[in-house]
Amino acid sequence: MSYISDRSLHYPDAPFHDFNKGTIKLGVAMANITLAIQSAIKANNTPSKPCEDFLLVDEANQLFIVCDGVTRSQVNNIYPVPSPAYEVARIIADAFHEAFLTDADRTPEKMRHYAIIANQKVAEYNENVFTEIDYVENDLACAVAIFGMVKGNVFHYLYIGDCYGLTVLPDQSPITFTYPQTALLDAHKTEIGTGRDAIITIRRDIRNNKSHPYAYGAFTGEATALGFLESGHIALQVGQRVILSSDGLADYFSASPELLSSATPDKMIDGAEILEQAQNLRSDDKAVIVLDVR
Repeated sequence: MSYISDRSLHYPDAPFHDFNKGTIKLGVAMANITLAIQSAIKANNTPSKPCEDFLLVDEANQLFIVCDGVTRSQVNNIYPVPSPAYEVARIIADAFHEAFLTDADRTPEKMRHYAIIANQKVAEYNENVFTEIDYVENDLACAVAIFGMVKGNVFHYLYIGDCYGLTVLPDQSPITFTYPQTALLDAHKTEIGTGRDAIITIRRDIRNNKSHPYAYGAFTGEATALGFLESGHIALQVGQRVILSSDGLADYFSASPELLSSATPDKMIDGAEILEQAQNLRSDDKAVIVLDVR
């Protein structure tokens, strides 16, 4: 099996395999594979905050999407419902899927093209909903996402932001093939400060701005978001598992790597919620798709 990433960004000290340094060979891809597909989604446990994750599974065409709407600022101390973040998460998944279905080629090489169409749909939504952008209460609605497509015996992926992709082989440790693009920002947030001015700085000056050292990407409808798309592919073999998820399961993945080869999506979500409660973590939405190669 091999992993190759077509990474467009460089993250120093990234805690994962640097695929730019060559192919990591862990086996040989097998012929005539089939996929067993499971998925689950659960809202956060905050009563006033709606779920902003969105899943799309097209089993017939082996296309898989996890979208995570980015948390909004409150308006007059009330979280917006319905959430614009959920709306664009749904728009992204639906637009990507529609572009895929209406394309005669449906090749992995077209995934970026489908993402461009999805980002344009987000732009249209934001233009229709917001007459003025202040980057706080009236910020651009946005979401991050990971897209997966299986062609032959190869899993192709494209992502932006801090959604997660992992693969597991029997009796081996999981390998994360994505990198959370907000990691550098999270590590340096004390430099930016807190409060309204900090929120504006992050959303106006750092988000989708490749010239900023702490930059990260999100589908906002801005053309600059497209520079943060990351892609790659994985040759699949029997017994392998691929996991796609929103960042609501990130702590669970780190805390329980030994369970990832067998846990169902529902069990993963249960484990993540137990961890949130035990460590007094902020409750987050959770969405996960699991592909088991047979």
